[in-house]
Amino acid sequence: MLGLILTAVTILTLAAISYRANIRYGDEDRLPMQWSFKGEVNWSAPRRWALAFTPILAVICISPAAILLVTAPPSEGDAIIGIAVLSLMGACFIAAHLFHLWLIDRTVTR
Repeated sequence: MLGLILTAVTILTLAAISYRANIRYGDEDRLPMQWSFKGEVNWSAPRRWALAFTPILAVICISPAAILLVTAPPSEGDAIIGIAVLSLMGACFIAAHLFHLWLIDRTVTR
């Protein structure tokens, strides 16, 4: 059950971050999705797709692990490992999303 709660909190956090970014970048039609090593934008996506990409990817990656943790519970000693893995996955997705938004901010405000 804790795994599902952690997953929900992670996805809601990512959605809230994207919602705030959508307000912040409301004037932009497209947002960068990839940069070269020189800092030039390789390609961009429509604003809403760019902001929804990480939360959708998180749902696809984290939800199966959380569901597996509930439907096929590990032994007592291993349950904490599943929670730790879900926590780490969630933290990595949030950090990656914030990093992406930081890069977008650097590009848009130049």
